[in-house]
Amino acid sequence: MRRDPRRGFTLIELATSLAILTVVLLSASEIFIGTLRAQSTLSMRDVLEDQLGRVLVRLEQTLRPARLATLSEAGIAPQTSTSIRYQTLVGYDSTSGPSWSAEQRIAFLLAGGEEANGQDDDGDRYIDEGSVVLQNGSLIVPIGRSVNGLTFSLAGRRLTIVVAGQTVDASGNRIEVQRSGDVILRN
Repeated sequence: MRRDPRRGFTLIELATSLAILTVVLLSASEIFIGTLRAQSTLSMRDVLEDQLGRVLVRLEQTLRPARLATLSEAGIAPQTSTSIRYQTLVGYDSTSGPSWSAEQRIAFLLAGGEEANGQDDDGDRYIDEGSVVLQNGSLIVPIGRSVNGLTFSLAGRRLTIVVAGQTVDASGNRIEVQRSGDVILRN
């Protein structure tokens, strides 16, 4: 049986090709959406790691000149503490010896609208976030934000600092990041 070339496609042929095209397009879109979600998660993790890394560097720079004998509140390993008090050398006089700064404190403070409950209370995708702050008398200076954990542990002259953060990606998956560093303190 011969077909007339001017007649075109049958309805069954069109429906079959449309079904095949739909399956191919749905598969391709699922792959594309999955790739976008994975990229979003990696990007959020990178942003959080960068933020925590900057906080850790500022803490290390702030605490490096601290004198071991002036530390208080730091947990003696294996214990940890969420805040630390310290003094730094501000000068030296040949007759009176070293002069030290007023006592300073570094601590973690929850952000307004946040509670320590493992949830994002203020809708910004960060879980239990707050700021690491430097308290010098009545002056409070933020060192870093988007942090949800801060610990100090002292072993000999080595002060270990750990900062942590948590966020939620677009799919609702929890992303947890932790950065740590050590500072060798002066005697």
